[in-house]
Amino acid sequence: MQELINAVGGERVGIKLSPLHPYGDMILNDPEGTYTYLISELNQLDFNYVELMNAAHIFLLQSIIPLVMKWICSGKKLSKR
Repeated sequence: MQELINAVGGERVGIKLSPLHPYGDMILNDPEGTYTYLISELNQLDFNYVELMNAAHIFLLQSIIPLVMKWICSGKKLSKR
């Protein structure tokens, strides 16, 4: 991600996350830990936006949505410029 930011500038970089969409038959064992780590790493970068996809699987909602909402409401630097 940092290489992309360096190449084209953070104002032209975004990331699309789909934490509630399994890929094929893969499901994260620890989605909260995984996305907590990812978000903490993304917060160290200077880029334009994060797009979150809507949930497809209701059974994952209970663990991921509160984490994502806490991050969004925290006012950290990943916000639209």
